[in-house]
Amino acid sequence: MRPWVPAFDAELRADPRLALLPGRYLAAFDDGRGDVAGLGADVGLLALDAGTVALLLAGADTGLRAVPQDAVGLALAATRAFLDERARQGGTAWRLAELSAGGARIAGALGGQRAEPVPVPPSPVTGPAGAVAQSDGRTALVAVVPLGRLTATQADLLAATAPTDLQVTPWRSVVVPDLADAAAAAELTAARLVLDPRSAWLRVTACAGLPGCARSLADVRADASRAVAAGALPAAGARQHWAGCGRRCGRPSGAVVDVVATGQGYRIGSGT
Repeated sequence: MRPWVPAFDAELRADPRLALLPGRYLAAFDDGRGDVAGLGADVGLLALDAGTVALLLAGADTGLRAVPQDAVGLALAATRAFLDERARQGGTAWRLAELSAGGARIAGALGGQRAEPVPVPPSPVTGPAGAVAQSDGRTALVAVVPLGRLTATQADLLAATAPTDLQVTPWRSVVVPDLADAAAAAELTAARLVLDPRSAWLRVTACAGLPGCARSLADVRADASRAVAAGALPAAGARQHWAGCGRRCGRPSGAVVDVVATGQGYRIGSGT
């Protein structure tokens, strides 16, 4: 499904009307392994087998089907139908799921092959890290970026390492695909990118914190970084989100322990 992405992007940019899409619109294309299908994207494609692709709306299977070569066209039709339904319902919704019966209305407006909807697999809460064997015998290196913030030096190194393109994942990591081997892993690690799948950085997220957010009561990114470096994460190192106030901005979905700044320390989960 890798050709779907540039094809969808080209068509998206070629249609001036699609510039009206809300800023949080999300499309997710899944090759059948279920890694991004469960992210609740507004419009999604999920390969069911080598010849069948399901259309997902707001993370649920609509029952609409396409062959792989027609899948991008179906996703674009659903995207345009989302804009139409959004306009009918006031034009203020950020996400398809905010519309009343949005998925059913949009699916009903689209023609095409239909089948019984199937359950959509949940997405994993963390992605891979380190060397991953590609199906063509080459190697991909998956580098986790602590708290999702790349330095200019790290970005330059990733670009220089990649023989083709780079892939940014939903798990705060960057994939360098199509390498002959994993030799570049040492240089990426030396640049403080994380290639160890056991690293605590795969389980720690944070909001902007001070000084980036005036509402924050602490520099949560610095505090979380010190806790990781010292091996002193709370909650026995469980998956956790550090937040500068009770709004808990950026909190990921799924089971996660809240580490919330109070001005006198941190409240961890329901304790202190």
